[in-house]
Amino acid sequence: MPNLGHEIREITTFHWKVENWSNLQGKVVSPIFECGGHRWRLLLFPRGNDAGQDGFVSLYLDCPSVVGAPEGSHACAQLALVISNVSDPTTYECSHAHHRFVKTQTDWGFTKFCSIHRLQAAQETRGHPIIEDNMCRISVFVRVLKDPSGSMWQVGKPIVKVVTSEVFTHHNGFDLANLVQNPTGGIQPTVFYLPVNETYLQFIKRVAQRFEIPERRFRLWVFVRRQNKTLRPGVRLGEAHYHKDILSLRAQLTLPELYLYLEIVHDIGPLDDHILIFLKHFNPSQNVLRGFCGLLVSSATLVLDLTFIVNERMGWPLDTKVAFHEEVKPSMIAGLDLRKSFGDNEIGSGDIICFQRILTSEEQVALQAQGRYFTVQQHYKSMLDGRSQILEPAQPESSERNP
Repeated sequence: MPNLGHEIREITTFHWKVENWSNLQGKVVSPIFECGGHRWRLLLFPRGNDAGQDGFVSLYLDCPSVVGAPEGSHACAQLALVISNVSDPTTYECSHAHHRFVKTQTDWGFTKFCSIHRLQAAQETRGHPIIEDNMCRISVFVRVLKDPSGSMWQVGKPIVKVVTSEVFTHHNGFDLANLVQNPTGGIQPTVFYLPVNETYLQFIKRVAQRFEIPERRFRLWVFVRRQNKTLRPGVRLGEAHYHKDILSLRAQLTLPELYLYLEIVHDIGPLDDHILIFLKHFNPSQNVLRGFCGLLVSSATLVLDLTFIVNERMGWPLDTKVAFHEEVKPSMIAGLDLRKSFGDNEIGSGDIICFQRILTSEEQVALQAQGRYFTVQQHYKSMLDGRSQILEPAQPESSERNP
């Protein structure tokens, strides 16, 4: 864990052996341990802690001792959560954060700590999986800090930024929108400054009024910070969150703002195994990568079925061949197996899929002669490197060179 420059009250390491993994359901709670004058425990959700989280493990550190404590009681702590192989602790997944634990926010951690597939599969860099023989070890390293002022990491007025489909479809770059401070260009998220105690239900009414949409015709998804440092809308808010205050709905972000995606609902019904994905279109002739649409799909749907949807919405012939790639993070653009489902491709809510029409050899040569990128991978690399999106045109072969 990084040194945040604060005086340490106490450091504790707690290990929890979790057995019979395949039989675990819902929320699993660890035994209580103590650190810095507070009682702590781990909260494990082997199948995710909310709709749309199937396929991911959610893991949090909880401080139940602040619930019944006098008003103003709190604990400021750094935490590192680890899931490791019981026999080989060098085979592990780890994430760390820091938080001010209070009675309205008693737990903190990661909604998408790691995919179940990654925990159960042997990786190239390790010879065996983390979950082996149906068990694993979960550890937490807790560093409770002294808070002389009593206001360490205390948040004032909540700031909420809402990303709409209009923001996404006008965004040309990484992720879904520009969420940095003072962004320039494009359409920016709508910013709400809220009273400290405003509940989610009150906020829904505020959003409905601001965008002039009936309350039952939209859903809000919380952007969560993933292990690869990207922010994606991965947690859908629902009736279970109505009476929680907005501060407790920052969904484990270590940021002062809450980022939400506004999904317009066309068919009100059970979501079951549905996930919310986002499509981007790369146009090589214009060197533009732009948001196309958000799409609610079943995780059992084949990626190949996207071809029909894309061709129809783009007005292309229905037999047009289309390539699909996942924007995992700015430096990782991965191809998708069209013959497999979204679930088998490890695609979940908040994931971004880029598509482009597959060009003929003649079209590729023509674009290359104009100094243009003709694959989405090349385009992403140019954005990452900060290079111009127009390459130097290929020069004809010559036996003479300028000095």
